[in-house]
Parts: sequence; C-alpha cells; structure tokens
Amino acid sequence: MLDVFQSRSWSEPLLAIPSYLWADIGIGSGFLTPTPTRLPNGNIRVFGGVRDLFGRSTINWIDLDQVTANILDFSKEPCLDTRNSGEFDTDGAILGDIFPYNNCLAMFYVGFKQYPDVKFRAYTGFAVSVDLGKTWEKQQSPISKLQESISSSDIFAVHNVRTTNGFIELLIALGASWEEINGKSFPRYGSFLAHGNSFDGLKISSEVLLPQNPEIYRLGRPRYFFNSRNNNEYILATGGKRNGDYRPYIFQKESDTWKMSKLEFPILPGMGTDFISQVSYPATIEINNSVWIFFDGDEMGKSGSYLIRSKDKVSK
Repeated sequence: MLDVFQSRSWSEPLLAIPSYLWADIGIGSGFLTPTPTRLPNGNIRVFGGVRDLFGRSTINWIDLDQVTANILDFSKEPCLDTRNSGEFDTDGAILGDIFPYNNCLAMFYVGFKQYPDVKFRAYTGFAVSVDLGKTWEKQQSPISKLQESISSSDIFAVHNVRTTNGFIELLIALGASWEEINGKSFPRYGSFLAHGNSFDGLKISSEVLLPQNPEIYRLGRPRYFFNSRNNNEYILATGGKRNGDYRPYIFQKESDTWKMSKLEFPILPGMGTDFISQVSYPATIEINNSVWIFFDGDEMGKSGSYLIRSKDKVSK
C-alpha cells in the first residue's frame, strides 16, 4: 500500500485561511503556524497567529466545514492578545499546540520579546479555554520549572503535545545562537523531546531528537503525524537553508532513532499556486478518513494558510 506522503492523490492547494479576514481590526499580515482541532459537530477550528503592522502576532481562529472546507465563522478579534503585556510575550505570540487538559482546551503558545543584545527571545506560555477556544485565559504554565531549567536558551518553544495512556511527550525547539545571513539575523535551533508521566515531572533530552543536515541551520516546529493507513509514524519539521530554501522535512523512526526520510512533502516550493514560493509549518489532521494538511506558503504565510487534502481515503 502506498505511503500517504508518496501518494499522488492530493487536492490542489487551497488558500483556506486568507489573512485579509482580519484586516478590519488592524491586523491581517499572515496566518502563522496553523493548528487544526475538531469541534464536537465534526467541523474544524484552526488556530493561528495573525501579525499586525509591526509584525506582532495575536492568536485567532477560523471554522471550516468538514466536507467543503468553506469558511463558516472566524474570530472578529484576537482570542489571545499578549501585545504590550510587559512580559516575555509583550511583542506577540504564535502557536504552539492545542490539546485537551482538565476537561478544557489548553494552549502552549510561543511568546516574543525584543532585547538590545539579540533580535528576540521566544519562550513558551500557557492558556486555557472553557468555550472550545473562542476565548483564552493565560495561566501559570505546568512546565514552568522545566523551562526555567533551560536558562541558557534564547528559544524554548513547545510545538507539539502528545499524551498516550497518561505518558506525555512534548516536541520542543531550543536555540541559543544566531547567524547573520544576507545582512539579517536568524536564530539557530534544534528539536528536542521532553517526556514523563506528568507535566511537572518532564525530563528533556540532552541530545537533539532530529538530526540536522549541515546545510540546514535551523529545524523547527516539529510535529508528530501518525498515518493510520499503514501504522507508520512520522515527524514533520521545517528546515531553513542559508540560500533561502525553507521547507518541511519528513522524519521516520529507525531503531529508536529519528532519521530524515527520502520521502518528499506533497507540496514543495514552486508547485501549486503562484503564492507558494515557500512551504512551512505543516500540521495534519484526519477528517472523515482523509488526511488534511494545513501549511504556510509565501513569506511564512503572508497571504494566509493553505490546505491540501488526500483524495484517497485512509483505511481503518
């Protein structure tokens, strides 16, 4: 049976989440790190970061029909706005991940703050929602001790949460160095694993989880993807090269070690619509036995986020 990433049976890319939806409230430049969830009625609520004129991101949501992917509703104002908080997230926030927590929805988000000595520092915050994500309240993070223990890092970004039979795994981007590329400063970071039986008892790996090709100076937003068609598990992570190439890479586990696969992501730069000059930050979800992949395109999602769907059903 063909692997889901090798299958050619994919829909054309659809600009499912156009960033202009939020232009009337003074933001609308991009829809960063799309993160889909299922609503009780089966439709999809996608959360993501929308930047203002100063590049500061707020968290917003959009509801899509489970069959047509048509827009049903969207947040008329940010559901989480950390701007001007005076804290670690005062210069905006992106996702992160959304997951069930104590009969509510919880969010790990990545908050930014500019500093005189570095372009920014990015640390993880925590928020909870009691209305399926329409509104959020910041809370004390259950992983605050873990984050404080990594004091030397400029970046501590939780990008995926997985709980299996009470065992918790977090995929985290860590970085503490910068690189000048064509006159601009870019962070360097890698992907690490934190794991344990409770959030306050997590331990983080001392070695990177995902090996990096020397050409790739950063590898971020790692996310698990389990393909129920063939019971294979992958991690998707976006890698940046010094020549400007920015795309997702697929990792497969071999003998307890994650290795970069020869499989190619279904949509690559230069393919699809004229807006897809880059591909970044894919997030997958299975809807009605079909795989849906949301991702950012041009300039990390300047026009919004795209969607491709597998046309062939995922067998159970």
